[in-house]
Amino acid sequence: MKVKSFDDTILLRRQTISYCTPINVIEDVPKEWVFQVKYHDGFQLGWKKARDEVVADLKKELDKIVNKHKVPCHTYIMITNVPLTGVRNIGTRDKITKVTEQWKQHIPEIHVWGAADISCMLDANQDVRTSYLDSILPGDIFKALYQNINYTNERRESSFKTYLQHVLDCEKSAKAQDAGDEQNLPLSEVFIDFTLSKLHSQTYQESVPFANINPNQNDSDIELFPDYKSSFNPNDWSKVRASNALFFLDSEFVLLLGGPGLGKSTLTQFLSLYQAARVIQPDLALSLAKRLKLPQEIKTENLDSYVSLFFPFRIELRRYAKWMSEQFNNDGETHLALYIVKKLINENTSSRLEMDDIFGLASTNPILLILDGLDEVPNPETRQKIIENLRVFVNRVNAENGKLQVILSSRPNGYSGECSEFEPVTWKLNDLERTEFDEYCDQWLKQRIPSAEEQREAKEKIEGAMESEAVQRLAQSLLQATVILTIVRRKVQIPHEKHLLYKTYVDVIFAREKDKTPLVNKWTNELLKLHERVGFELHCKMENPQIQALNNDDFRGYIYDILGDCPGEIFEGSTLNKTTDEIIEMATDRLCLLAGTGENQGQIDFLLQQYREYFAASYLTNHPDADPDLVFSTLIKRGAYWFYVLQFYVAQAQPNQQKSWLRDVQDREEIIDQTTASRAILNVLPEFNFSRQKDLELALRVIFDKTIRWTWLEQESIIDILQVTRFGSALSYIWKWLNDLSEKDEGNLESELWLLAKIYHLNPKFVQVKEFETKIQELLQEEQTKQIAMLTSLNNDLGINIASCHLLDFKLVFDKFNYKIIFGNKKNNQLDDLISSQTFEKLCELLLCFLPLQVIKKYSSFISRSELCFGGNSVKLKIKNYLTGDFFRLYDLLSSYVNSDNIEKNNIYINYFLSLIVTTNDVTNSELDQKVRYLERKIANSYRLIPFWKSNNLLGPDITAFNSIDNWCLFRQTLTALWKDDQEWFTNSIDFDNSPHLWTSLFFHPNHWPLLIEEELITEEDYQQLLESSIANLLKIPTKPIDLFQGWTISHHGTIPLIKILDISKNL
Repeated sequence: MKVKSFDDTILLRRQTISYCTPINVIEDVPKEWVFQVKYHDGFQLGWKKARDEVVADLKKELDKIVNKHKVPCHTYIMITNVPLTGVRNIGTRDKITKVTEQWKQHIPEIHVWGAADISCMLDANQDVRTSYLDSILPGDIFKALYQNINYTNERRESSFKTYLQHVLDCEKSAKAQDAGDEQNLPLSEVFIDFTLSKLHSQTYQESVPFANINPNQNDSDIELFPDYKSSFNPNDWSKVRASNALFFLDSEFVLLLGGPGLGKSTLTQFLSLYQAARVIQPDLALSLAKRLKLPQEIKTENLDSYVSLFFPFRIELRRYAKWMSEQFNNDGETHLALYIVKKLINENTSSRLEMDDIFGLASTNPILLILDGLDEVPNPETRQKIIENLRVFVNRVNAENGKLQVILSSRPNGYSGECSEFEPVTWKLNDLERTEFDEYCDQWLKQRIPSAEEQREAKEKIEGAMESEAVQRLAQSLLQATVILTIVRRKVQIPHEKHLLYKTYVDVIFAREKDKTPLVNKWTNELLKLHERVGFELHCKMENPQIQALNNDDFRGYIYDILGDCPGEIFEGSTLNKTTDEIIEMATDRLCLLAGTGENQGQIDFLLQQYREYFAASYLTNHPDADPDLVFSTLIKRGAYWFYVLQFYVAQAQPNQQKSWLRDVQDREEIIDQTTASRAILNVLPEFNFSRQKDLELALRVIFDKTIRWTWLEQESIIDILQVTRFGSALSYIWKWLNDLSEKDEGNLESELWLLAKIYHLNPKFVQVKEFETKIQELLQEEQTKQIAMLTSLNNDLGINIASCHLLDFKLVFDKFNYKIIFGNKKNNQLDDLISSQTFEKLCELLLCFLPLQVIKKYSSFISRSELCFGGNSVKLKIKNYLTGDFFRLYDLLSSYVNSDNIEKNNIYINYFLSLIVTTNDVTNSELDQKVRYLERKIANSYRLIPFWKSNNLLGPDITAFNSIDNWCLFRQTLTALWKDDQEWFTNSIDFDNSPHLWTSLFFHPNHWPLLIEEELITEEDYQQLLESSIANLLKIPTKPIDLFQGWTISHHGTIPLIKILDISKNL
């Protein structure tokens, strides 16, 4: 071997060398090789600077070899300990490539081996790896380990930043091309901050905390308080801006439910993009924020200060489900973290992260995990596995003490409560409002039509079409708004029916592609058939337990089936195989509404589920061998996943065929079959062609047949459907039930009254308000119908006089009503009409024993909502009303009744009610106090008082808790002075968060607080602080501990020292 040396360079003449290289080995090995070693101390320099030094070294050394020393060289290899990055355009490897291109004419092969490349070589060559062990010192090992940790951390950080850049690149434009629109529609220009409706809502204090954030604070200073009141606290939970719901409400798990095309995916895309842009491109984040309808007190430029920063991972569940199937087939794992690492990060950033890196990130950075499109995973086993994987992911993040927010989206029909264990806050996407539609149109047209004149013409065409109620209904989703705009842009008339809107849109897309592509122009009809076949086959495949993609072989077979029937001369010099290849090649990029997905874009799919459903229905409609009755029956049996296919299928059928299906449902004898079919008919009712009123009435008789009418009780979705069916004629027909109620069938009667009440509240022109209330009043007089009539009155706040009704007869009715108050979605002020229609005697009876006070706006303000919170809000104690003084204002409200001569004061309910009110105003009158407690015991023999009205809750402890009447009076006077001075005196008297268990003192008498020191629940310093507080001054007056709280809640993060508390109690 001949060796020349200069600087740090070694020149090797041709010889046989065995080594492992990170590039493909070239067969014709050059004669002269130059190997050069460059070491940089990344610990001192920092790896970024070290990488810059490597690029500078390469330029300098190549210049020395070629120009200064003129050394013959065919292959130059620089070896360095510095890790090289693979970020596109700006990474070290791309910078090196640019340098090598400049010197390639002098040195044909130039390579740089970084730390990862050397590591791979050493892994493959044990003899080299172990040759120098004797010369390594312990200090070298520790330094290397420490440097490796820093290198690993920097490489991991680089990978995460590169991933966020990838999120920006992929998500910054609306997925317009998925809908058949053109690309490059920036979200920062067209995003609409539409509204959401909260489902299954309790009062906000019991469900969702609000972010109480000082805009001058850092993210680390953010705290959450459930009673924070500002414009973040919506007055109307049915119309909350998406940004408010998802930015300002602190919810660990959010479920977004919305129909097809309403914007679920666009919303989750926006959330992911905004969070990534805050880190990578703040200017883009600001542009995105300008699209939001923020509360008045928040300026767009300050939004970043109000919103917690999350690291976003957005997973499309249909892709995750396909990957899971592939993993199952290869006996691989299917963890969510593994999918994030492999498919979201490593595949898009040239990284080698592992699952633990994700949880390491979660331990220091809040994570936003978006799971988009549960409805697109119809197989129950696959869904269950997804939920199991989610559970594992959540548990691991919790174990890392990380913060995680999960947002899951689905169509309502495709969700069956799979996530109930996570107790999600559930939001329903509202239909697009007219103002939102107009805003979207303006922004879309600015992006798509440069000419102001053409924009004006398009707007005029849209305005004209929107005069039709049918078109207005079509314009209630983002997808269909895009469809309408695309149609208008091609100067085509806007259809008035949904299936025709899609058909016209498909025609527009094909016409556009025909102008650009000869292949589409020649084979238009065949390609339409291909879309139909692919739509049906794909929809079937997605339903299988092992989800199968549509690969090129399957796709080729469908093309053969369609083109095989064409005469030979139509190919005009081409062949079946060649034409098939051309179609496949085009589809892997874009073929009208089909596109290639997956690895190498080798899997053909519709990027939007709605188009797959439309073409699947068209396939069933146009297939020559399809039996319409069998298809209709089968689609009903296949359930929610096929619902929208059924909807499109019915819409494309002829009117006589539609009537045939109605008669078939009417003839079914099995009640389950009849119910299932009737519900399916109702859901697609707007798609029926009711040219005659009697055809509509036939459909309604079938749907609401008396054998199954009871099954429609509280099925809220039917109201919206009936409203849009034949311009409200369906509601008018149902209102006629009022004169033919099923009074002998309780189930049907309750369902009928529920539906009639819904129509009553809509207040259409044909409804006579008094007609309905009179009917309910009549039903109250009949033994068999009175309970249902009472429940209808309560549920709908009807002005019905129930003075003649003995309320004990309605105990079950009130229990059912109160259950809805607690667990349902009832609003305040719902009983004003009912309350105002009662005598004072009946009002007292209702308020004291049956109706929760919080449901009546007039009285709800007297209920204390004060809570003592500690442990980061993980434990909350609800303070009794007598400690706050809110209820004392009842005297002012009802003082007119106290001295009135027109009421029956011998009535026990009136007597108790008035005595209670007077006592709250005369706090030291012991006789009145004892009278109230006596009446309470007497009432308890018949009714159970609602907790709010119990004397211990409103008046505090009775005289037996004190050693004298004087001390009882002193207690009442001291308490009154405290809350008059500061209504929040109890929570302000001492900071219970200063010590983790200081709050336990409130369950013991001050004389026993030293025992808490012995059990190490409080410290001596805590004890002295307690003794100096106003709480201690009050609690010393009774001779025994008194009850301060009427309930508590503990979150899954909260803990209480129960054993120690019980030990102290036992010793006492």
